[in-house]
Amino acid sequence: MSGPLKTGEVNYDISYSPDPLVVNTTVSIDDTTLKVTIDSVPDLSVTLTPKLTWNPVNDIFTCVLSIANLFSSEISSKVESEVKGVAINLYTLPPVTIDEQGVNVTLTPSDLSLENHEGLLMVSGDIDVSGL
Repeated sequence: MSGPLKTGEVNYDISYSPDPLVVNTTVSIDDTTLKVTIDSVPDLSVTLTPKLTWNPVNDIFTCVLSIANLFSSEISSKVESEVKGVAINLYTLPPVTIDEQGVNVTLTPSDLSLENHEGLLMVSGDIDVSGL
């Protein structure tokens, strides 16, 4: 009696360098929005390594991945071109409205800037007050 040919699972380890991957960023404030911008990404090397157990499918994938690993520099430049310059809005400082016993006051942040205060990131600026 014969059954179907079983080739098992195809498993691979993915490794990258440098490890840890360090990305340089800049924190800035635009109007009332705090944001982080990715300035640079190091050259990234990605390697796919088959977990070796003998079967013909793994041998085929090993050949294909050997060719794919030749393109790791292309992967690195693609990652850098897609990620470099991406800005992520972290938080927008909203106006704060206080409504107590018929008195309505709105505090709106303006002219904001970032400063270093004893090693901590500090947002400073003005507050515009309006209301009745």
